[in-house]
Formats: sequence, C-alpha cells, structure tokens
Amino acid sequence: MAASAEIFFEGLWKGNFPEFIQIRGENPFLERELRTSFKNLGFDIFREDLKTSSPNGALEDIGLATSLFQPRRVLWVQSKTGSDKWSKEGLRIWNRIVSNADPETMVLIFQITTAPSGAKKTKSKDDSPAAEFINFQAVDKTFWLEQLNLRRKKFLDPGRRGFIMNLDLDLMAMENAVELWSLGGDGWATDNLGWASKGGSSAAINPLGNSSANPSFAWVDAVLDGRESEAALLSKELLNGGGEFLMLLGLLTKSLKIWAMLEEGRVDSTQPPFLVSKLQKVRKTWQQREGNSAAALQRILHWCANSDFWIKSKPVDDESLMLRISESSRSHR
Repeated sequence: MAASAEIFFEGLWKGNFPEFIQIRGENPFLERELRTSFKNLGFDIFREDLKTSSPNGALEDIGLATSLFQPRRVLWVQSKTGSDKWSKEGLRIWNRIVSNADPETMVLIFQITTAPSGAKKTKSKDDSPAAEFINFQAVDKTFWLEQLNLRRKKFLDPGRRGFIMNLDLDLMAMENAVELWSLGGDGWATDNLGWASKGGSSAAINPLGNSSANPSFAWVDAVLDGRESEAALLSKELLNGGGEFLMLLGLLTKSLKIWAMLEEGRVDSTQPPFLVSKLQKVRKTWQQREGNSAAALQRILHWCANSDFWIKSKPVDDESLMLRISESSRSHR
C-alpha cells in the first residue's frame, strides 16, 4: 500500500523521516522538493542509477562508506525494477546496505521509476515484509498549491487558487504559474493565463490551448515553428505592451523542456496532452525541413541560455534578446 507523499513531506519538513525511504513513480517537482528538503537538513545527496540488474559491490561500497567531511548523507538509488527481479547475491548486498542506514548518518532512498500498477504488490525473494511505498504520481494538487502560495506570502486568494486548479496543470507548471503571477501580478495572469481580473473566476481566453487569442503563446508558437518574421514582430508588440522578458522566456522554456523530453523518447503523462501533441507536430515539421528536429531545438536552447545569462550579467536590452530568440531557430549552415 502506498503512503501519501503529502504526509511524508510534512514529516520531513519537521525533521521526522525514516532511515529507509521507498518511492514509486517519477515526479520532477517532488524529486526536487525531496533534494531541497534533505539539503536544508544538512544532508549531502548521492544519486545512483541502478543500471545493472541487481545491486553490486560498487553500490555496496558507496552505501557502507563513511566520511569525516560528510557526516550526513542520502544515498538515492533509482531502478526500473523492484527487488523481486534481483539475484540472491544482489539481495544480500542490498540487505547489508539497508541495515547500514541510519537517520543521523546515511538515509537510504530506493526509487522504482516505473509507475505503480494498481493493487499489484512487489514481493522480494528474501521474504521480507511487504514494503510501504510513497507514490510520487498520486499527488494532492490542492496541498501543493497551498504550499506554493504560503512560500509567496499567501498572495493568491481562494478565487485565484481555484482558477489555477481549474487549469489542470502538473506541479512544475503550477509552480511556474504561481511564481510568474507573484512577479507580474494580475496583469500578467490576464495576458498569459486568461485570468479575468474583474470577474475573478473564469476567462474569456482559453488559458493554454488557443494561442491565437494570446500574443504570448502566439510568440512561443512562432519561435518553435521557425516563423522568424512573425516571432520578431510579436516580440516587439509584447514588450511595447508591457510584457516581461523573463516571464516570456519562462513560457518558452516550458515547451522546450517537453520538446527535449520527446527527443529522448520519453513521454511524461503529467504534461498537458495538448502541449505534448503540439510539440510532436513541431518536431515533425523540423524533421521534414532538415531531416533532424534536435538541431532546431539546440539552436533555440542555445540562445535561451545565452539570453538568460546576459540579462543577469550584461547591459543588454530586452528587445535585442527577444529578437535573438525570435530568430534562433534559423540554421546558419
């Protein structure tokens, strides 16, 4: 039976946690939250991908090692399979590592990256008691929205929180929306999410799907599709209308992350389906143009990374950076 991730984190934030933590499924937001929480408690994090079929001596060396300079550490082991697929020797090695775990010195995390499969239970060859897993794919979004709002001084009232919940965003996208709303205010939320600031509950603009009704999303689409002249014109209009460069860059980056995921052959079920579908079409377009969609992605990523660095370290204006990004998909071969 899987435990609630929210109950686990509430205990972790108070410094209460077991020496051996078992997780099922993947969730980038919760994984980052887990790393941050342990670092705040003074732990160093060591992540190991169990690429071999069973734990081996190299993993045991890491699990049993001690250091005067790293008195508190977390060994985070990721695997695509549970212990029922391991060899007897692998199980013996793993049991020695587990027995060495201690909340004051070495916390052990075992994450099975495949999603939970209903009521099916994982049984170990060593006949150990059935494990209780924290399910990283069954999350209470209301709980996490409250946490995100609390960390930003509770600026979102119930109506605004309800609006965000109705967008049906994954946790990473929800955090992005809350962060940008806290920075840009209702004006940003109206332009970019479709928040009806006067009505306070619904939007005349489809918040994510109809980019033609929203210049910010239209700009992102133009950049992704390589429509450089249109993207450049839209970028100028956005900045003249009070658009914030970093917020627009964050909006583009969300699509680029999904594109990169698709290039790696991964499909994240937590991402909005329409965005995944849109990026699949973008990839197909570039494959038809150049025989390779990854190259266009790398060109856009290059200019996004440079622009993010320059805006924070060099005297360069937003309009120049927006123009660079708007034309970034162009091949100079």
